[in-house]
Amino acid sequence: MTARTGHDGASPSGVPARIARRVADAVLYRDRSCAAPGERPGTLVPPGRPEEEGTSWSLTECLLERAQDASVHLCLRFLHLRRCGVERAGTAAGEGTFLSCDETTEREAGESFPLAVLLAGERTAEVNVPGDRFTERIRGPHGAPEGRVICEHLPLNATLTASAERLAGPYGLIRLRVLVRNTALLIGREVPGEYALGRSLLSAHLIVETGCGGFVSLADPPEWARPFARACRNEHTWPALVGEPGHRDVVLSSPVVLPDHPDDPAQAGDEEAIA
Repeated sequence: MTARTGHDGASPSGVPARIARRVADAVLYRDRSCAAPGERPGTLVPPGRPEEEGTSWSLTECLLERAQDASVHLCLRFLHLRRCGVERAGTAAGEGTFLSCDETTEREAGESFPLAVLLAGERTAEVNVPGDRFTERIRGPHGAPEGRVICEHLPLNATLTASAERLAGPYGLIRLRVLVRNTALLIGREVPGEYALGRSLLSAHLIVETGCGGFVSLADPPEWARPFARACRNEHTWPALVGEPGHRDVVLSSPVVLPDHPDDPAQAGDEEAIA
């Protein structure tokens, strides 16, 4: 699938999902400048990069109950670096740049799976974002060329891999597992960090929605569910229930630790990033 720019309605659109977007935007998109990869929560760098730049993957595991006939919608959201520079006329490409700035573009990609399909085996969806390049000439007062503006997105490649498992016991719990992986191919660690950043998913997070049943809180599970909640493995991300208290059909899996049902994005933004 090809990632879209912004929200087009094909992704989760109910009230809890809109709240999840608002919280994620406030917490993860509030700093649109391009910090170093390791300094931005949720940076998924191409595989093989140095540890200080970040990780290439994240893993979310959460619990569903009363969800035998459910479908699961996954919405991967992230920022895509757009590098812009102004070059003087008469210089070779990439030389003589006297002004540059970095911007980010919001991207998202969604995929839906019947839970029965995920229980039968692992399913993977590819996420591909084509690169693009924009060039505009700068002319002086008399029309002579003085330089040019160049803005470029590098292509991005990632995968969403989902699976589900019925858990033993009388409660009918299902564990949902979603792996997000940056699959961009870079040749060697000698590739400049700024190029790797251009092929990274910045502030990456997941919105997970179910059509029926409900998610179990991992932060404050009911007593009977505590052993199952402790067994869930979450790496570089943390799933929190979103929406009004009592709503359990949407989870925001964020690289910043959030409480369940965050109602104040500004306060949520003070929470701790996951290493």
